[in-house]
Amino acid sequence: RGYATIGAALDGEPFYGRGPLPEKLCVLIGNEGAGLTEQALAACTHRYRLPMRGGAESLNAAIAAGVFMYELMNHR
Repeated sequence: RGYATIGAALDGEPFYGRGPLPEKLCVLIGNEGAGLTEQALAACTHRYRLPMRGGAESLNAAIAAGVFMYELMNHR
């Protein structure tokens, strides 16, 4: 239906280095422990990870979703 599907993934490309994205987006965020399923990741057109300092591996899923959505809506 013309949507780009963005998946949050630890092995994804750096989120802040992304190029232009289509207007229609769908963002997938997995749970804090396991992330997205392999099936969900396979359906993604883009995989991105947020930069983490100090050795942290992940953010709370709700916080990560908020960062992704804020940046995607306000910094196109």
